[in-house]
Amino acid sequence: MTAVNFPIVGGDFASAGAASRGLKEQLTRLGVAGEVLRRVMIAAYEAEMNVVIHARRGRLWARLNSGRIDMEVVDEGPGIPDVQQAMREGWSTAPAEARALGFGAGMGLPNIRKASDLFEIDSQPGKGTRVRSTIHLLKLAAAESLRNAIETRPESCRSCLACLAACPTRAMRLKDGRPQILEHLCINCTACLASCRYGALGLREEDLSEVEAIAVEPLVVPLPFLGAFPQAGPTLVLAALRALGAREVRLTEEWEAGLLEEALRFARGPLRRAPGPVLAPVCPAVVNLVETHFPSLLPQLAPYLSPVEAVRDEFSLQALTVVAACPEQYIALHPGSLPGRLRVLSPARASAAVARALKGKSAVPAGSGQPPDRTEGRHGVLSQPDPGARVLRITGLSPVLRALEKAEASALTGVELLVLYACDQGCWGSPLFPEDPFLAQNRASAVVVGQAPAFPRSRPFQARPGLRLDENMPAAIRKLALIDELTRRLPGRDCGICGAPTCACRAEDIVLGRVDGQGCPLEEEK
Repeated sequence: MTAVNFPIVGGDFASAGAASRGLKEQLTRLGVAGEVLRRVMIAAYEAEMNVVIHARRGRLWARLNSGRIDMEVVDEGPGIPDVQQAMREGWSTAPAEARALGFGAGMGLPNIRKASDLFEIDSQPGKGTRVRSTIHLLKLAAAESLRNAIETRPESCRSCLACLAACPTRAMRLKDGRPQILEHLCINCTACLASCRYGALGLREEDLSEVEAIAVEPLVVPLPFLGAFPQAGPTLVLAALRALGAREVRLTEEWEAGLLEEALRFARGPLRRAPGPVLAPVCPAVVNLVETHFPSLLPQLAPYLSPVEAVRDEFSLQALTVVAACPEQYIALHPGSLPGRLRVLSPARASAAVARALKGKSAVPAGSGQPPDRTEGRHGVLSQPDPGARVLRITGLSPVLRALEKAEASALTGVELLVLYACDQGCWGSPLFPEDPFLAQNRASAVVVGQAPAFPRSRPFQARPGLRLDENMPAAIRKLALIDELTRRLPGRDCGICGAPTCACRAEDIVLGRVDGQGCPLEEEK
């Protein structure tokens, strides 16, 4: 059994949600089941927001054991004169400031009661309010772990620590001055690649031979690839690809357009399984993030293959070459399961082949040309599937994480469809494309993109083990208690000098036996 607590500052809307996020991190590491985690987050977030909106200060307490979580949120505030009235949906005394920020709809206490197995409220006018919530826990079913596609190149590492700070899932470590990746935490995004200036991280490829030719087979490339050549417009790039042997060139964005249309139809249809906005699985790295860190949102993912997976199934009976825009696309397309049929190229290798084919060619104006027989729509910034749809498109991991936290707390209202990309500017911003994303978009702005059909998933999305400390819940609780105790003894600098991104990660590495030391290297030197 272990207990945690988090302070809540009244009126501090900028930090609102910090306490519930801290609790969520602890529960995720214990392997709490997705739907239970969702209920806990709703109850914790609503209770925290009540303190932020109405009280001077408060604290969220939580006690964990193998059977349930008991939460208690206590505040120093005006209290509630009529608790029965406050439990009515829509009744609110929130000030104008809170309403202007989208809070205070009068659903806080009713939502906590709905999310709880046991619920109690005690309030005294002039003194404050105490809300208690009990939710029974279930063990999280593990999914298969995925192979990591980011390669470390220790000889190039300068121990600058940039990758530690950049990784959104705290999967990066440095050991003996060399980068290491905890594969169970890595989502194959491009944050560490973008942060590394010395080439110590890159895409792991199976076949590193030069691409001299492409067999007479379909070739699928991301649209940013056509805009990645400053010396040539899309027309010449397409000509170079055909000169390499591709009999047909298609764009990954065709399947993305079809997926968005089907995802919006699913969001409005009778088959959706959960309230809140539907998440379009356009970016496999974001799907990986949901499966690892936000399992409660799995029912909100539209049940379709990502665009690159749909490409794989579209040409299921043909040989195929695909250029992957990021490590997670490379994983989704990895040819190990399709020996001899599917070849996956990195942008660097494909670009080198195109550059050789372009030698001696005259440049053409930026934005000219289009793939053959794809005339149904245009692509600059990805258009909405329906002009009247309430679609929220977000790029970049930091805002994506904030949006997922809001969605998990049922605090993202007025949105039908969430379209999330791990890279800034979507695939245009992948560090595997060296061209500036805005220049590349301008260069390819006249390229016309058609629409290919979406492919339903045959297997449901599954939660990955991710942050779980142990398969056994009591053992996980004991380890979490040891980690918390050790974290309190560490200096809290989060400097990364020990090779872990934070002191809490250092404590976890020690408890789980990943490192030899027992504390902070700086403290041990004194």
